[in-house]
Amino acid sequence: MDFVSEKDFENAVINNLKKHGWKGFPDSLKTDKNYDIVLQNVDEKKLIQNWKNIIFAINKDALNGVELSEDEMDQVIQKVNNCRSFVESNSLINNEIISIRRTNGLDQKMHGKEVQIQLFRRQDVNAGYSVYQIAQQIKSDKLDDGVNRRGDLMLLFNGMPLIHIELKNSRSLAPAITQLKNYSKLGFYKGIFRLVQIVVAMTPYDMMYAPNSNDYTDIKKEKFLRWTDENNNLIGGYLDIINQFFQIPQAHRLVADFTIADSSDNVLKVLRSYQIYAINKIQAKFFNKEFFSDKDSKYSQKGGYIWHTTGSGKTLTSFKLSTLLLEWNQADIVVFVVDRIELGTQTKGAFKDFNSSGKIEVIEATSANHLVKLLSSQSPKHQLIITSIHKQSKVNSDNYYKQLQSISNKRIVFIFDEAHRTTFGDMFRDIIKNISNSVIFGFTGTPIFKENNKNEMTTESNFGPLLHKYTMNDGIKDEKVLGFSCEYVLLDRVLLPAIEKLCSKETNNNEIEYVKNEKLNNLQNLISQKNGAWLKYEEKVYELLKTAKEYKEQIVEDILSKWASKSVSNFFSAILTTSSIQDAIEYFDIFKRKTVELNKPIKFTALFDRSTDISEDYDDYSKGNIKLEEIKK
Repeated sequence: MDFVSEKDFENAVINNLKKHGWKGFPDSLKTDKNYDIVLQNVDEKKLIQNWKNIIFAINKDALNGVELSEDEMDQVIQKVNNCRSFVESNSLINNEIISIRRTNGLDQKMHGKEVQIQLFRRQDVNAGYSVYQIAQQIKSDKLDDGVNRRGDLMLLFNGMPLIHIELKNSRSLAPAITQLKNYSKLGFYKGIFRLVQIVVAMTPYDMMYAPNSNDYTDIKKEKFLRWTDENNNLIGGYLDIINQFFQIPQAHRLVADFTIADSSDNVLKVLRSYQIYAINKIQAKFFNKEFFSDKDSKYSQKGGYIWHTTGSGKTLTSFKLSTLLLEWNQADIVVFVVDRIELGTQTKGAFKDFNSSGKIEVIEATSANHLVKLLSSQSPKHQLIITSIHKQSKVNSDNYYKQLQSISNKRIVFIFDEAHRTTFGDMFRDIIKNISNSVIFGFTGTPIFKENNKNEMTTESNFGPLLHKYTMNDGIKDEKVLGFSCEYVLLDRVLLPAIEKLCSKETNNNEIEYVKNEKLNNLQNLISQKNGAWLKYEEKVYELLKTAKEYKEQIVEDILSKWASKSVSNFFSAILTTSSIQDAIEYFDIFKRKTVELNKPIKFTALFDRSTDISEDYDDYSKGNIKLEEIKK
């Protein structure tokens, strides 16, 4: 929709926000004062006065019916000013409560004493104590360049400006993003504006959002995120954006539940739309009481799985999911299961950085005994336990019968990281069998389907239905995952004999005869173009190829023959992936031999993880132990 002016666009946004939950005071907060839904042409002083009035309205009992004095409000503002970053202001907001010293002598009961006041209620979404207002045309004090400026819109939660929206009546978002960057550069986000968590650039046709940043150079288009629907289709029109992004409860939860105060780099983070949809899908099952309705359940339930491509932020998503299940009292303990010890340590570090408030106790189980102790603990703190599948599988009724009886009284949620790797074996089945009254969810970037199943098991058969997906194709489209090109290689020495062999099995089959009789260059085209005749037999041919002695050798020869051009004269490196450690070792041996035979002196090595969910036998060839010293050379 086209607007005559930016002012018209601004008014249209406000009118539609009022239809989607931005309604000022809730009916349950009875007040004798008239509070505006839209605060027009306001400066910091007026916003602070509005905030002061709201603090009193939602804390009337704690304040014994006595309003805040100017000195007491100054104490509140000082706590905001003490925040050195948006990570710290995020913690101030989401910790919900602050303490001030009562200096208003009219409150005789608490005068001179500490009193706690509520600033925000994370779980009070569109409920009794949440006030949603809109500030329009916000005037700043003189900025660092000596000029006053006006922001377009700010969304106020209980009087706090938490979302800043810059509007442009144009097609391009660039001017709005530049304006937000200039505000940051010139010191706009001071005082009460230090509370702004999310900055938004918006036109009638497009919208992007980002967490606020201490470093103005980070406010650039590359750091902004787009909003999509549940199927990862872009949403741009302002009416749809208001309906899906700015509406209450979504906007409330965006700040309350979907921001992360990351202490590792002191940078505020906010989840992307697909991460939010995944969490909402799982949480909805708990809100609908699909689990733990029978406290004495003797079975583990399959909750479902999330398919989010590698590099899409699964660790952050799973952390947020874990903490929200605990904070919303939907689980007593969340266990995050990884397939390698090294991953457990790495995940613990990341989770602790994300957990800057310290409300969740993040613990890595050091042994099976330690894990049982943690699961049996009566700690008053919410517990997020990180363990490996190897440790978890040792927790069985033979070793811990009494403890398991006690643990079964707790609501336990298991979240399996890299579900495609960790769960296709006896260890996974043992966990499901031994930990009753639990629910399992899986996260994977490469799910196992019927077409690529292992032992007739799929990701769905292990975890339950697919709940949300964000595939590699989506990631490449969003420029969150690097793109790539596919190039098919014709290994003539092994491919042609394999086709001959298949022909002998598939007698009187015109299609396979057609494939066989194609000349070599035409066969290359069939493969590259994924011709229908070739596709029908591709899997069968490559099943035969895997057993051919020359298969691996010709692959290595092909790599070495093209190495100079593909690596741009050794400027780039490369990775060859295999389906097993044993294959990796065989390729290592072939490279060792062929580089000498063909006089191709390139450097190579083998990388593999002797995963804890496989046999611990040191001499197990499949784990590569007996080759370690040779490879290290």
